[in-house]
Formats: sequence, C-alpha cells, structure tokens
Amino acid sequence: MTEDTPTRSTAIDEAACERAADVTGVSESDLATAINIVDAELTDEHSDYENDYDYETVEGIRIYAADDAAWADLAERLDLSGELREGVRVAHNIQADRTLGEEALLEDAAPIVTEIKTAEDMPTG
Repeated sequence: MTEDTPTRSTAIDEAACERAADVTGVSESDLATAINIVDAELTDEHSDYENDYDYETVEGIRIYAADDAAWADLAERLDLSGELREGVRVAHNIQADRTLGEEALLEDAAPIVTEIKTAEDMPTG
C-alpha cells in the first residue's frame, strides 16, 4: 500500500485489498478508503446482519453469508460507484476465503467481513 493509504484497522487485510485492486483495476488507495468507509458503517450493524444471515466468527473476524441485496443496500447507502462497490466486494470475498477456506457458509453467498470489537477495543470519547 502507498503512504497515503488510510491506516484504519479493518478485517480486510492489506493483501486482500491489494489483490482486489489488481483484480478489479481500482486503485489501492481508493479501494482502501472505500473499505474503511464500509467498515465504519458495519460497526453498528452487527445485530441486523446476525438476524438476517448465517455467519462464522474466526479470531475476532465475523463473516456474514450475505447476499446481493445486502451489498446493493450498503452500496446505495454509502453512494459507492459500481467500480468501487465491486472492488470492496471482491476484497470481502478474498478475505472471507482466506479466513474460512472452502467453508460451505460461502457457497452462493456474497460475504461481508468485519471485525468484532469488544467494549475494551472501542475508543472512548
């Protein structure tokens, strides 16, 4: 990643971001920024996804077996362009595959990957 790439910690690691940028042609910097925006939005939405989708948790990373509708809604709310939306989605797919391997959870799913943060991990005002 470049020096101007945001450094906010997300469940999507640098390698997944780089690979998604290569696959989709989105710049790493733009993709990292979009990943950060999506991650920030997901922080308060765990209960919604938990109610609607199956999920797995591995070492503080939660992977929801979401669908196209979830991604469409997220992209619309965050005003992500088609290119950025695809880049973020590919990064989430790559990270989910790397985290879970060939788990059945991901079959026909559009995974959403996010960190599970405890109260101790959350910044205080």
